[in-house]
Amino acid sequence: MLAVSVIIPAYNASRYLEECLDSFGKQTLKNMEAIVIDDGSTDNTWDICCQKSIEFPHIKCHHIKHSGVACAQETGLRFAEGEYIGFCGSDDYVAPQMYEKLYYEAKLRDADIVECQCCRFWSNGKKIKNDSQKYIYRLKRNNYNLKHSGAEEIITSIGYAWRIHKRSMIDKYNLNFSSKASNAEDYPWNICAPCLAKHFSVID
Repeated sequence: MLAVSVIIPAYNASRYLEECLDSFGKQTLKNMEAIVIDDGSTDNTWDICCQKSIEFPHIKCHHIKHSGVACAQETGLRFAEGEYIGFCGSDDYVAPQMYEKLYYEAKLRDADIVECQCCRFWSNGKKIKNDSQKYIYRLKRNNYNLKHSGAEEIITSIGYAWRIHKRSMIDKYNLNFSSKASNAEDYPWNICAPCLAKHFSVID
């Protein structure tokens, strides 16, 4: 079994996708895969996918009829072989040691979810570090019940793209993306997954 599978839905993502996939090519965790789901793009997204899958064999690409991000991520889940599952936006990129550090922490703590910090970059050059997950760590550390502590509001202020989730937890609770939702298709991941996790670990 692979250590980590990361699912990357992509739709007309040529502006950012090459930088995203290059960052996966530089990962220090070797026992992993990145699964790109081209959601029926009409630009050269698929050409970039094919090029990067040749350059980096652990990047695997699949093309589907345009069906929306939820369907693309569900498709990626069906292909994923990792012990832990991650998600990444096609306009995101990741630090070289990110998944190695997340996986090491997951195995060390036997964690269902491990999350790290992220930074948001704006077109005007502004950079914002997201520290919201520190609140989740504090709630967990103090044994508060995430379901009844107001943590839902905190969790929805962050994303799931810089987490890894234990596949056995996903299967146990049948976590999925709602393809029928016009928005908030990621609700199960932002809200339900942290509440269901027996151990939620946060690293810098």
